[in-house]
Amino acid sequence: MQTALPLVRSARNALIPSSSRIPHISYHILCKADQPRKARPNRGSQQQQIRQRSAVLHAADFNPSFQTESEAEKTCSARDESSPYELDSFFNPRTTLQADGVPQASDPSVSTATINDNAQLVGANDAQASTSSEVSIAPLLEEANADRILSWLEFHPAGRLFIHSANENDFDRAFCAVDPAVLLEPFKQALWHARGQGVAGDALRIHKSLVVCVRSFAQTIDNLLVARQDSGAKLTLPVCRHALKCAAVVGDRRMADHIWEKIMPTHNLEPDIGCYNAYMEAHVFNLGLGQAARTSFRATKRHLTLRSESKRPKHLWGYSTDPTGSNTKPTLKLSALALFQEISDKGLATTEETFTNLMVALARTGDINGPESILKSVWNIDVKLLESFDEEEIQSPTFYPDGHPLRPTSKMLWTVVHCYGVTSHAYKAWSLLDYISRNYALDIPDHVWNELVERTYVLSVRKSAVKRSQGQAEGQVPLAEIERLYQILTDEPYNIQSTPIISNLLARSYQQRRLRKKTVHTLRDSDKAMKDQIKKLQIMNRAFKDLTQQTSALMDNGMLSRSFLQLRHKFQMLYMTARLQLDLITVQAHRIIREDDFAGSGAETTWSRIKLPNFIEQLCHYLHQHVDYKTSTGRVRLNIRPDGRSPLLESDFYDTIEESHMIWNILNNQNLFEMASDLERLPRELDLLKNSRRKRHLTKLEGYQSISGFEDSGVD
Repeated sequence: MQTALPLVRSARNALIPSSSRIPHISYHILCKADQPRKARPNRGSQQQQIRQRSAVLHAADFNPSFQTESEAEKTCSARDESSPYELDSFFNPRTTLQADGVPQASDPSVSTATINDNAQLVGANDAQASTSSEVSIAPLLEEANADRILSWLEFHPAGRLFIHSANENDFDRAFCAVDPAVLLEPFKQALWHARGQGVAGDALRIHKSLVVCVRSFAQTIDNLLVARQDSGAKLTLPVCRHALKCAAVVGDRRMADHIWEKIMPTHNLEPDIGCYNAYMEAHVFNLGLGQAARTSFRATKRHLTLRSESKRPKHLWGYSTDPTGSNTKPTLKLSALALFQEISDKGLATTEETFTNLMVALARTGDINGPESILKSVWNIDVKLLESFDEEEIQSPTFYPDGHPLRPTSKMLWTVVHCYGVTSHAYKAWSLLDYISRNYALDIPDHVWNELVERTYVLSVRKSAVKRSQGQAEGQVPLAEIERLYQILTDEPYNIQSTPIISNLLARSYQQRRLRKKTVHTLRDSDKAMKDQIKKLQIMNRAFKDLTQQTSALMDNGMLSRSFLQLRHKFQMLYMTARLQLDLITVQAHRIIREDDFAGSGAETTWSRIKLPNFIEQLCHYLHQHVDYKTSTGRVRLNIRPDGRSPLLESDFYDTIEESHMIWNILNNQNLFEMASDLERLPRELDLLKNSRRKRHLTKLEGYQSISGFEDSGVD
């Protein structure tokens, strides 16, 4: 990538700098009058050990379209206090942490070597008590595998005893091993654009959506902290830092506020730069994982105005803004700057994460000059000079060696694309992404490409008169820019493989431009990619079926081994990607069928009467039972499955999906002890599924023979 040409050398130079009250980073670091942060409680007073459960993303559960922040806080608190474990029992029905019979005081002298001997104190009637002598704690702490540690802490008697009686060092190692980067981040990337359930049939449904996943993970972290505090143990700085990071990953500011303002002062803990970074990130990404919230980050005039009001739609509850300067409540911008001021006052060494979080906070409130001043001050990237001069004529960015806290990573690339995308500066996002990646020799991950194409597509969509009056037409780019950007990404020097998100956005762009032939061609390419995913799933299904024949060989230290969990992770990512691609193809196929524009001579004949029926025949396994579409002379309804049966019963394509879904349900269990027994019955259930499909096929064939009269006529 060192010899690559700039991504947008031929792009437009009409870049209008936005107004900002923060002209330079030194101004808002040193001279900004910050609002004081909420005073910490008296450290000498005893704080309540059982914290109120954090209502992660409860905004999606309320019925009223509008609700004040104070009302929302009361509703969430009342709901949490009435049933502390309601979320866990509903979204993640599994055994909760029990403290019965466990010593209530932490004894640092208790060694992990004695916990297995005392495991009989907990859950004497537990069904898993027979495995207590099989699991050794020391190897688990040494390997620090997130899945195995979490399953042991939650579901094993020795793990529950360990939470209450382990010394600080051992508990820190176990708790910090429950890493959201392993347990949650991959699912966030895979489920970011997925819906709650499949379109074509029940066999495609993934019961855990993204919001459910983050709720379940947040409740798990909450349970571990509460159980540890029940024992009277002192929480350490690594535990609180990791808990803040978990709150940031799930987008739960209330959880982060409780840790920051109550737990840490109670235990006399002073936050370090890692704590500040995680706490600022929790502010920035608060309530930002819901499907409606993810589409509302753009800093348009309407969004900024709604976010400044006390009553606003629930998908805008994540953070507040102040475009007029009359809001008395702390906004996202002021909160981020206040935290940054504390970091500067304490003399803590800042990192890349500190500045990227600050850049996102400023951009989402409509201030693009703030991120530009940060780029100039920290990395010597002058955006305005790059607009007017060639790269060879300006000074190179500041060099930071590998391992330096300020050396850019993929997080920096995503931040630049997001900041300039939400502030309607698509061309700057293109050029800066290419410029930074080349100067720091960074590979651009798929989720950054998805963000770039998605933000560009939003700016390319034609806006109505009402949306133009709301400021949504700012930064408008031509519809053809999506196709040009796609050609650049798939050509030298990038040569990226198109992702399902990019292919879907390209097809939608073609359809808006009335390029029906290119739209159908792109959809057929997606269909070929989907069939390749199905072949990979078939291989994975056979591999899991073979592995279940030797379940005992998969066990390591009393539970499923790390090698098996790695294979499970690959299967889960493959299945979620295939399911996402299937959903996108299904939706786009129905969009093409609903189109009723017949421009051009003879188009009404060639498309609606010849090409469209052929298209439906080729992609019928993505469609519903009844397909309606318009022609030049009326409407047509096709019953593509006359017997009323789903194509899931007649296509090998969907047979693989159905088998994969059964495997997914078994592998999605966090209890690795139960999963081992579930795997033993997997071959039998797959055989039953295969036999039931065979019976349905025979029944359907007999119905066809009876309808057509083959048996009566004697036709072979």
